[in-house]
Amino acid sequence: METVAETLKGAGFATGAFVGAFVLDRRFGLEQGFLLFRTLDAIKPYPIWKLERLGGAWGVMADDLAAGLIAAVLLATILHFGFGM
Repeated sequence: METVAETLKGAGFATGAFVGAFVLDRRFGLEQGFLLFRTLDAIKPYPIWKLERLGGAWGVMADDLAAGLIAAVLLATILHFGFGM
C-alpha cells in the first residue's frame, strides 16, 4: 500500500511535516533526551551492543529499549544536579 507522501512524490511533489504540541516545548527537554538516545543507540556501549546480539526483532527492540532507559537515567541525573545541556 502506497502512502500519500509516496503518491505525491511520484507525481513530482515534495512533502514535509511539522509537529507542534505543548509537550514539545524546549523546557521539557525532549530534544536532549532524543539526542542522548540517538547517541547511545549509534555508539552502542555495553550492555547495549550485547543486547543487539539477540538477533532479529528482539535484538533491535532490546537495544533500543536499553538505549532509551540509559538515556532517561542520564538525563534525569544531569537535570537533577542542575548541569543542564
